[in-house]
Amino acid sequence: MFTRILCLGVLAAICGCNNTTADTHESSVSELGDPSKTPAKSTEPDSPRSPSNRGIQKGGVAIVDLDDVLKQLQLKQAFEATVLQRREQSREQLSSLLIKLRDQYEAKKKAYGDQPSETQAKELQVIYDEINRTYAEARTKADAALAGFQANYIQDFRNKVAPLARRIALDRGLSIVITKNPTNILWFDPELDLTDQVVEALRDQRDR
Repeated sequence: MFTRILCLGVLAAICGCNNTTADTHESSVSELGDPSKTPAKSTEPDSPRSPSNRGIQKGGVAIVDLDDVLKQLQLKQAFEATVLQRREQSREQLSSLLIKLRDQYEAKKKAYGDQPSETQAKELQVIYDEINRTYAEARTKADAALAGFQANYIQDFRNKVAPLARRIALDRGLSIVITKNPTNILWFDPELDLTDQVVEALRDQRDR
């Protein structure tokens, strides 16, 4: 008799546990809400930022590599050859000047003999110092002239590129064009590089 009561008690406990579990499950389902009323999640995959739609926004920045433009148009070698030629001409002129100044000094020194007076020795020193000063000034002037030629060439080239780069950039919705400079730029989207388009525009302009 006791065994029967115990079995019935265990059975009741098991049934009660199952009912509790069912009630809990129903409660959980009701808390989640009716699946039919839940907004359907879009099955359309997120579109990746492909190169075709990726970077071109109004007000963006474009890049032009002027050095590469010169290379592609085969102007870089001609420019460097011209700079080298001018540097050699400057060196020859400075050498000729130095020889002329030294000859003047040696002529004056020879005229005073092997034992010039104190006054003559001071005069020779003044002439020597003047020779060094004249040569240094001539060399500085020559260096400045060569640097000026290079700067003017680059500026003239930039002036030719600027309107073309501006037109290409505006057509793509970009507002600023800067030159490529590894010192100032760590990374940029290649799609913002207008170098090839600028080269093509310069070729078309040259062939007209």
